[in-house]
Amino acid sequence: MTCETGLRFGVFLPPLPSWPAIRDRARLIEDLGFDSIWMPDHFANPFDTSVDWMETWTLLAGIAACTQRVQVGTLVSTFMHRHPAMLAKQAVTLDHLSNGRAVLGLGAGSKNDPAHWMGGLPAWSTPERMKRFEEGLQLAEQMMRHEESSFHGEYYRVDEAVVRPGSVQKPRPPLLVGGSGRRMLGLAARYADNWNRIGSLVQTQQETLARAAEDAQLLAAEARAAGRHPDEIRRSFCMGWTTDDIYCSVSAFQDHIYPLIQVGASEFMLGFWKEEDIGKPSPIRHVGDEAMLERIASVAVPSLRSLARAPA
Repeated sequence: MTCETGLRFGVFLPPLPSWPAIRDRARLIEDLGFDSIWMPDHFANPFDTSVDWMETWTLLAGIAACTQRVQVGTLVSTFMHRHPAMLAKQAVTLDHLSNGRAVLGLGAGSKNDPAHWMGGLPAWSTPERMKRFEEGLQLAEQMMRHEESSFHGEYYRVDEAVVRPGSVQKPRPPLLVGGSGRRMLGLAARYADNWNRIGSLVQTQQETLARAAEDAQLLAAEARAAGRHPDEIRRSFCMGWTTDDIYCSVSAFQDHIYPLIQVGASEFMLGFWKEEDIGKPSPIRHVGDEAMLERIASVAVPSLRSLARAPA
């Protein structure tokens, strides 16, 4: 089965500065016609632990309750401070709260994440982190599909674990896998409905585009090797990790997006927060005011959708 066609545009909200602000922004995002709302899942702000930072899954439940249409999901959760069985249970519960709008986004995480020392966890080596991620991904995927599961791995084990009631979306809520590199792309090719990548804070738009094209080709090859058609997996892009100021104008935003569409990306998540939320400039490019968000929604998004539908 192929993934849903057409361009999608979502907004990436960090879990700050307060619930009233997040609630109002979520409602604005939905009113403006965006397709989804995403939140990072860290124990604390990974760039600056002195910044206020709330808990993501609790906030997503609140967002699900105060919206009607947009998808809600993590970008991304890891297994550093959440057992994969509990994450599966949370995703299915969010699917009920949102009436079938939940997406579980998963990634391998980083040894520099404050969740390690704040949660009393060792900073796993890269090989262990990847092994844990692969096991956790398999377990979470299995548990979202079945009301009862058993799984015996090297790092994770469950016996007759129940997820009742089952999810609203069938056979399970969509699964997003974020990351790059052959091993991550291989896992995305086997399990994901949506593969997500970011750029780099030290790369230009052109450098990011070249890497995105290479990864898209590798994903397609890995999907075929896993017995899946590449079109079963949506390619999404979390914007803002670039040296270019992509939000200085509507045209700059469009100029950044369109080449990514040409290499197969069909979903884009743009960051939205204000400088006063964190009290200092952010290294990640983002939309900083409602006026620009509205211009992107009313001008750039319709234009990009029209260009994508136009015959080559």
